[in-house]
Amino acid sequence: MISYPPEILTKNCTAYELNISGMVQGVGFRPFVYKLAYEWGLTGYVKNTTEGVCIYLQTDPITIDTFIEQIRFHFGEHIFIRELAVTKVKNLNLNDFSIHHDLKLAPAKVSITPDLATCEDCLQELFDSQNRRSNYGYNSCTLCGPRYSILNSLPFDRENTMMADFGLCPSCQQEYENSRDRRFFAQTISCSECGIRHQLFDQHDQEINLTQSEIIGFAAKRISEGKILCIKAIGGFHLVADATNHKAIKELRERKNRPSRPFAVMFRNSSQVREYTEASLAELEELQSEKAPIVIVKQKSGTNLANAVGPGINSVGAFLAYNPFYHLLLDQLAHPVVATSANLSGEPIIYKNDKAQEDLRGIYDYLVTNNRPISIPQDDSVIRLSPRHNKKIILRRSRGFRLDETSLKLKKPVLCMGSDLKSTFTLQTGHQTFISQYLGDLESFQSQENFNLVLTQFRKLFIRDGQIKSVLTDAHPLFYSSSLGKRIADDEHLSIIPIQHHIAHFAAVFGEHSSSSSQRSLGVVWDGTGYGDDGQIWGGEFFLSDGSSLKRVAHLEYFRVISGNRMSKETRLSALSLTESNELKPKFTEREWNNYRKLKAASQTCTSSMGRVFDAIASIIGLTDHQTFEGEAAMLLEQKAQSYFDVNGYAPLPYYTFEKDEKIDVYSMVESIFKDLNLDINPEEIAARFHETLVKIIEKMAQKYHSDDIYFSGGVFQNALLVDLIIERLSGSYSLYFHEKLSPNDENISFGQLSYFKNFNPCV
Repeated sequence: MISYPPEILTKNCTAYELNISGMVQGVGFRPFVYKLAYEWGLTGYVKNTTEGVCIYLQTDPITIDTFIEQIRFHFGEHIFIRELAVTKVKNLNLNDFSIHHDLKLAPAKVSITPDLATCEDCLQELFDSQNRRSNYGYNSCTLCGPRYSILNSLPFDRENTMMADFGLCPSCQQEYENSRDRRFFAQTISCSECGIRHQLFDQHDQEINLTQSEIIGFAAKRISEGKILCIKAIGGFHLVADATNHKAIKELRERKNRPSRPFAVMFRNSSQVREYTEASLAELEELQSEKAPIVIVKQKSGTNLANAVGPGINSVGAFLAYNPFYHLLLDQLAHPVVATSANLSGEPIIYKNDKAQEDLRGIYDYLVTNNRPISIPQDDSVIRLSPRHNKKIILRRSRGFRLDETSLKLKKPVLCMGSDLKSTFTLQTGHQTFISQYLGDLESFQSQENFNLVLTQFRKLFIRDGQIKSVLTDAHPLFYSSSLGKRIADDEHLSIIPIQHHIAHFAAVFGEHSSSSSQRSLGVVWDGTGYGDDGQIWGGEFFLSDGSSLKRVAHLEYFRVISGNRMSKETRLSALSLTESNELKPKFTEREWNNYRKLKAASQTCTSSMGRVFDAIASIIGLTDHQTFEGEAAMLLEQKAQSYFDVNGYAPLPYYTFEKDEKIDVYSMVESIFKDLNLDINPEEIAARFHETLVKIIEKMAQKYHSDDIYFSGGVFQNALLVDLIIERLSGSYSLYFHEKLSPNDENISFGQLSYFKNFNPCV
């Protein structure tokens, strides 16, 4: 949006101020403006502010208009301009054009630039023996390198980042001041003479004194020998091992206490990815993007990738080396490496040097750290594409993703606390909406401390004390995020509004599409668990909205919760809740069988969870009776079904019975599945028919409630096959709305709370 006051077009105007908000800091925007003004012979200045970028120009209205067009359409892909306002100002009679600093510290309205993967120019310098940055593991420029992870305050100038303590050598200073150099005014500029330095320690924390290039060679050699290294990356530490060495990966699992959850694998380049996987062109494009996320791709059969990387799983989380250190390391290795977040089980990623030495001792054989602190920790982002329709599904939104991915605004500043699983928070400042990166599960004290750290940083950056008017929380009274929100509200005398978990899910996808439709919209929210308004555990929900109100209109028929949270870990309990068929008895000892049936009969808590239905079916068809990580059973069930469609095509299959007395009867579905098992129907076809049945349930609900618009949210819609089938079967008759910029899982809850507050709260 460009705003011009009426007087701006008077012929006597000779000086203008352009105030630009958006993602315009840390992306080389000021050097671009400087070079453009220099080429056009204009005088004035450009500076970062807490609002974005301010450009002062002494020129005429026609030139201003052309200058703005150049800014909007000829700058690089990193730029995002939200608003551009032009104001007539006093002529300062400047005789040149310069870059100014603005050091005022005030709550910012600017977008934060995420950390950016190493660009091609910097990559070429790494491997050019004649270049002075050859083998320098922290090379960066105006278009790449760390941004968000090293930010202390705004605007994004070196003195406000973790680069403040690194003075420039004469050569870097010359590049920094040279308007014709690609590092002109690059805030993260450094080199081996004046920049960041590695440090190497053994497992007893004794420093090993080697040169900087020798450290990288040492690390590569030890990985090749089967050792486990802990390496400091952009947003925190990774545990790194040879992905082709089964013994090393098995040892890593034992030391990290991670029995079977798949590890991510880092590859040297896209050619190596193609050697080990069946990555599509679309998936390779995602891998090579500036976000450099982990992308879930199908493994090739017959490679030497260790089975222990992802036991029983035929896909792999692949990502490319995204910082100079990793590029240099993998260049010296003949094979890819596992690179997984360095943390203890259930705790957040470790990002401080001393914490790595304290907490990870006994896990790593060698530690490679550096002397640049990390200000804000973050995990690697994870995405997948549905195999048939290439629908992007964000599984974890963190490194590389913008924090203000939505245009939703409110006049009142509001803090939204999100959920305890896959936690995020959302801060609406009155000008912008900032959604935090993924902050993990809030079950441990360390995770809660990390949540507080990032929340405190956001409040310092973006809002003044006393500005927040309301705090929104999940309705679950025992969530840490809810209790913290209540404490903040009590301490600061703010109103607090609890919002039901699945309502927030629906509001999230509704708000993400900026929907203002007054048509009847059906919301399908399927996940593992959420505290319901009736005191039961929801998770298989249907909502109806007219754009200003919403209500729960249907759900999976309730079934009993057996043994509390244990049911989410033992899939056989979900199966037992839905049937007491004797065919389940071999999954239990005689004592267990009797005890669990008594617990079922006595249980007063019921659930409509689609996640638990997935668990039950996975157990019934023999995939797993226990899961060691969240979603394991669902992943195996999806894999079985996908293999059926891969072989037999996507023609519609018969679906299982699910309607009884106007209810969505999961008991009937389970009974039909047992009939198929007794007919020796193979598990792949049963899994495929189960997925087909879920699509038919959605279609029947849309017909029943006369809705042409269907919105989808909840962790179940991380299932790429299910998303593909919904698109395949329903897109011709319905408008389908999936999450585009947020994950369907609980990461979206904090934004959903804000969306509900804005779109469905009659008091707003």
